[in-house]
Amino acid sequence: MMAGRTSTNRRYALLLPLLLLYWIEISGGEGSISWLVLPSDGSSFLSRPWSILTYGFVHTYWRHLAINVGMLLMLLLFSRGCGISNRTVAGLFLCGIISGGLLFLLIGDGVLVGASAGIAALIPLVLYKSIRQRRVWLLYAMLFALSFDFITQRRLGQVTQGVHLVGYLVGILWVIFTERNRRMVVAPDKELLAEKAKVSGYHSLTKEEREQLK
Repeated sequence: MMAGRTSTNRRYALLLPLLLLYWIEISGGEGSISWLVLPSDGSSFLSRPWSILTYGFVHTYWRHLAINVGMLLMLLLFSRGCGISNRTVAGLFLCGIISGGLLFLLIGDGVLVGASAGIAALIPLVLYKSIRQRRVWLLYAMLFALSFDFITQRRLGQVTQGVHLVGYLVGILWVIFTERNRRMVVAPDKELLAEKAKVSGYHSLTKEEREQLK
């Protein structure tokens, strides 16, 4: 029980940097976090290369923060319900942020902040899992989240929209490659699984093995 609670706490720990950095920004002013935002200028970026990652945890407007925290909290909750591991959630989130940052360095102007690319990267995976596991209520919730994101994007500039779309692309590619690898794994013969259940009991089977017996 304690291990499961600790695992859940680690998942939601992604929210803490967003809230902490916003508090620092409103307390100390924009200059207090200027070294964390991602500049489009190449020379400025080379002086702070960590900004390719840290910009994703910086928010300068409370509405921007509220939307991203709400979306991320929902995705963290739903990903847990779908059985997606903490490592996968964190890895995909960070890959989305880095990919969105790279696009901004190529075509952006000014500075970039916000976790939108990382959040967008999580949506395809959670949506795919909700379809595969036939979680109807979760599917509707994810479609609503997807529609909400596209509606809000209409008010953004083309570069920012591109950062969002790169996040979606990262998530889609993640689903494609992980699903392909999953299918390449040879599934145990059902007769062997049935024999294992007969000898050791049905409770000895893993969740995946039980699914294969259905």
